[in-house]
Amino acid sequence: MPAADAPEGLYKLVGERLARLRIDRGATQGDLGTFAGLTRASIANIEKGRQRVLVHQLYLFADFLDTDVEELLPEPQEVKYLGLLPEAETAYLQKVRDHFAPPVVRSRGRSRKHEGQNP
Repeated sequence: MPAADAPEGLYKLVGERLARLRIDRGATQGDLGTFAGLTRASIANIEKGRQRVLVHQLYLFADFLDTDVEELLPEPQEVKYLGLLPEAETAYLQKVRDHFAPPVVRSRGRSRKHEGQNP
């Protein structure tokens, strides 16, 4: 199961893309908000990732900015490293990391990374 706060990073990426496209098109937050039926403050919060955007709003934003919805969404590789990995994939990656980690050897109640090291 994804971490509870993981989606926040996703909304931040969407907001950054929205802001970049809006600025590239020479539009203000107020212009975009009026078109989408939102306040300028809501657009500012969406762009900062503090307010979640609804799917139908993505379509309104894309229409206003004369672009495809896909341009507002981050690439899968960007999302993959936000802590949104499925639990099974996370467990597998941990197993791989553990496999390549140096073994921990216990001796006299202490742990050492390599057997040849002094305590």
